Amino acid sequence: MQVVTSLDTPLLHSGPFVFTFGAFDGVHVGHTYIFEHVKKSAHKKKLASCIVTFSNHPSELLSPKNAILPLTSNAQKLALIAPYFDVCFNIAFTACIRNLEPEAFLDKVQKSTPLSEVIVGHDVRFGKASRGDAALLQELGKKQGFSCTFLERVSVDDTVVSSSNIREFIQQGLLDDAARFLGRPFSIICTCKKAQDGAFYALIDAKSYCMPPDGAYEAQIVGLEKKEAVKVSIESLLLQKKLKIVGATQNLSDIESVEIAFMRKVI
Repeated sequence: MQVVTSLDTPLLHSGPFVFTFGAFDGVHVGHTYIFEHVKKSAHKKKLASCIVTFSNHPSELLSPKNAILPLTSNAQKLALIAPYFDVCFNIAFTACIRNLEPEAFLDKVQKSTPLSEVIVGHDVRFGKASRGDAALLQELGKKQGFSCTFLERVSVDDTVVSSSNIREFIQQGLLDDAARFLGRPFSIICTCKKAQDGAFYALIDAKSYCMPPDGAYEAQIVGLEKKEAVKVSIESLLLQKKLKIVGATQNLSDIESVEIAFMRKVI
């Protein structure tokens, strides 16, 4: 997957593209449902697939005092979407992007990535003040020569999957529910240091991740050749979360980025 950080960057693929766009916070099963449709359509049409997403959560700019705690880091999100796309525009959500009218946003995208088909949720909103919707997107498609496919939202156990309810599950320590909606265990990426007591410790910026409540958890170290079961305790500090990892047989301090998947709360 080619990852670029500007809509003005030349691409390896000339297009036209099967395309989707959005924040995709957490990359949950509702998002991957859209991604699978994009990949399948691109394969059927023998076209490249493309996504526009944001390297920061839009709420950082739209509501800085109440910014949403992200469910994944930017690096995690890119790794999760990579199997589905040939090109990813991983752009910063800036004041310039925020102030683009829906028509201007699509015009800017079209100049970089000529579109064959746009696949999004039926409740899509885009452009300044979220003025763009499915009806406008379809109208623009007729004018600019691309088709639109609108997908229904995905439900699990009769509950519509959303980043908001996953965030609530995690903050309440309901990790089994979060995993069912994410399609995988909730995980974070951190840097660890070994202490004299033999345990490994990590400090997480309290604003960088949505985190489970303080307590003890069964967890796994993932992303290595072999997953490893560990115990992790979380303690809130003033502006950080302190993680204590016990039971790792590998030297986690030698690994630049350690991914910890939380399985269930013990205490």
